[in-house]
Amino acid sequence: MPYIIGRAKSEDELFGRYRDFITGVAWQHSVEYTGAGTGKVIDVRIQEGFEYETFTLTCVSVGQKGGTFSVTGSVSGTLPDAVVNEVYYQNQIQFYIDYGVTDFSLGDKFTITSRETSVPTKPKFSHVTPTRDSVTSTITVSCTKMGEIENSEDQIPAVPAEFSVTSTAGGSLGTYTQGQEFVSSLAKFSIPHEKSTEDQQFLVGDELKFHFTENEFKTLDQRWEMIWNESFNEGTEQFGEPIKNLEMRAIFKGTGLAGENDVFSFLERNWFASGTAYWELSYLSGFNPDLHWQEQPGLITDYSDQNETSTNARRPVHSFWDGELYYWIIANGRRVITCTKSSNYYHQSYQGLYIPFASPQYEPYPVITGGSGTTLSTGWNNTSAYNCNFWNPSSTESNGYYASLRLLTSSGGQHRFINYTNGSYQINRTGETFPYGAFGMNQVRSNLDGSFPVFKVGLYSNYGEMDGVYAVPGTDGQQSEDLLDFNDRKMVVFQNIYRLGVSDFVAMELS
Repeated sequence: MPYIIGRAKSEDELFGRYRDFITGVAWQHSVEYTGAGTGKVIDVRIQEGFEYETFTLTCVSVGQKGGTFSVTGSVSGTLPDAVVNEVYYQNQIQFYIDYGVTDFSLGDKFTITSRETSVPTKPKFSHVTPTRDSVTSTITVSCTKMGEIENSEDQIPAVPAEFSVTSTAGGSLGTYTQGQEFVSSLAKFSIPHEKSTEDQQFLVGDELKFHFTENEFKTLDQRWEMIWNESFNEGTEQFGEPIKNLEMRAIFKGTGLAGENDVFSFLERNWFASGTAYWELSYLSGFNPDLHWQEQPGLITDYSDQNETSTNARRPVHSFWDGELYYWIIANGRRVITCTKSSNYYHQSYQGLYIPFASPQYEPYPVITGGSGTTLSTGWNNTSAYNCNFWNPSSTESNGYYASLRLLTSSGGQHRFINYTNGSYQINRTGETFPYGAFGMNQVRSNLDGSFPVFKVGLYSNYGEMDGVYAVPGTDGQQSEDLLDFNDRKMVVFQNIYRLGVSDFVAMELS
């Protein structure tokens, strides 16, 4: 199952990574590995200004499901060591080393390369942009005709260099003229045309290269597609910084594990100057391009007045603070689970299909949307009783308007889930998530061998169970970000926002 684990500077950066990951955009690097361990390095982000360095990660200490790697940049030199199962974040590079079935051994080595140039003093790529169709490859841009500098005395204009473009995956991609934008189905890039000095002119044979690694969603043929969006205005700022990802509202479509499903999800981005950002979330039962977004079939519309505005529609939300965000995005073609850490508050959301108990004849489209609150409670550090993650939802009212988990019924209606109201557990007419509801976890402890029991989270009454979401007890030292292994499945543990009680922990399946 594809997943990424990392650290984003802001909600804006996180949304860009979320979008590119689930839609199958390729990674801008290559990774070569030699060694005995079966772990891998994931979510590699080479920071701006360091794209032409090669980074070498070498195992220098070992441990069960762990270890330490030295990190060396070909220009930066020795960097701080990286610890397996922890996000590595430096000015030059970010990544996460994930343990495998076989532990790492001393000397195991990863080599990470993004871009290369045979002429470091000459212009470099001003940008490189992969696409949803980009595959694992090296693309070489080779000068076939040198340019000429500008001669102002004789009024002779500068002449840009010309290049051939080839891919190890697709052969010739055509030709390129310096200063223009190169566009193909596999990549986009440009090289600026410097007009000033002779030493900036490319000579025949000069080469630049960049490396792509195919997104696992493309490999598995489980990519989501952004089929519609509305954008913010250019120059829109978030917490004092211009945003780079302009999508304000978006509708995504998944195709299931083998192309057998159409799964629709809605996401709207919002933020307040006070320091809270949030995604407003909803399932859809379809998409009609001729309809306004508020008229799309199945959109959750629990409006609290007659104005029918987005801010009071009481849809589930996923909240963030205005600082750096640790994230875990775990997805397949059926659903997307997003987990984030804002300061010491853990928020999670779920968009997509659950696993139904009924046959497709009775549950043809088993879809849920869950967040960490609703549009009535968007604060990232809100400690109200009704601010709960979707797997153990709450409300101030028995009707569930504050409930952070919603299910689309087979009749087209909405089922709201709440396990307790105003801090009191009870079985409600709106339903509950099992085994959390009605004190279901309060007497659960660790197993005799020291491991933790793991329970699938069910949707009462007999709808089905969530995909990859498991109840675990908050006892015996259990804490957020712990990794569990259960029946050859790797899981990561989170708490319910700020809570640390017995019934306040969940495990999300990674692989």
